[in-house]
Amino acid sequence: MTAEDVAPRKNTTSLVLLGEQAEEFHSATVAHVGVSNVRAAQSAVEHLIARGRRRIAAVGVQREGPNASSTLRAEGYARALAGAGLPADEALRCEVDLFSRAAGSAAVQRLIDAGTDFDALFCFNDSMAFGALYTLAQNGIRVPDDVAVVGFDDVDEARYTIPALTSVGPGPRKISGELFQIIDGPDADRPIEHLLDYEVVVRESS
Repeated sequence: MTAEDVAPRKNTTSLVLLGEQAEEFHSATVAHVGVSNVRAAQSAVEHLIARGRRRIAAVGVQREGPNASSTLRAEGYARALAGAGLPADEALRCEVDLFSRAAGSAAVQRLIDAGTDFDALFCFNDSMAFGALYTLAQNGIRVPDDVAVVGFDDVDEARYTIPALTSVGPGPRKISGELFQIIDGPDADRPIEHLLDYEVVVRESS
């Protein structure tokens, strides 16, 4: 979706957009619900740094296409490294085409095949983190002993991986609750920009 898709809309029915691509589109009849991606990503990486990790790879870098999520989360990653005085190593920035399990798995396999030294992964969403966990296990790399892993979005499945996945975000339940509150609430016809609180939900993977 682009601004051009929303601009000609004449229907006054409440519309709520989710996600980073829609941040600039909210108006009198279009609300937006999201999270501060830069700050949330920075907190996720700071969590890894606080646990002694120094070679943290970013899984989810995208240079083309609708890449607002990737760009913002990469900025948070970079800020956390800079704040800790850690070098920004280009070899630790893992590019993907899609935010999918397969893409996360392939990105981590490339990292391993290249012989790149890393002790943590910050995956830009939980799907890629699931793929990363699979590939680490396939290569005999222990989580979190050898490599700690953190995802983003805190989807329900994160609780049921082995080990359970640390993830950052408000979670889909909180997002959907906010969405329906906006639609049903008395302020639904006013300009609305809702940035939700986030937290790093620490589980066994880190």
